[in-house]
Amino acid sequence: MAAIIDCIYPEFVKHQNEIVDKVNEHVVLLFSEEERSYLSSNSISRDENNYDTNNDAFSIEFHNLIHASGIQNHKLKLKVSAPIMLLRNLDQSSRLCNGTYCLIIKAIALYKQL
Repeated sequence: MAAIIDCIYPEFVKHQNEIVDKVNEHVVLLFSEEERSYLSSNSISRDENNYDTNNDAFSIEFHNLIHASGIQNHKLKLKVSAPIMLLRNLDQSSRLCNGTYCLIIKAIALYKQL
């Protein structure tokens, strides 16, 4: 099976995240509702046991630029009525588990834009 996929789509694996991002952006554009952007919240521990001179190489700005499989993007764009799929187990007793499909029914502002 892998050989067939490699033969038909030789560049797919290299560019899989880029392709998925483009498909997601296109699908979001299909919805006429206002788009809301949500940013992740990250911090770097600066305690004396964890701090060294190389921590500047792993700044928050650097982490916000990473787009890799298994790591959530820094910016999440959502629209009401858009389908989403959970990638983490949020609440198994409420059936909010990895792979669950949901629809956005309300988008709220988490901060006031200046």
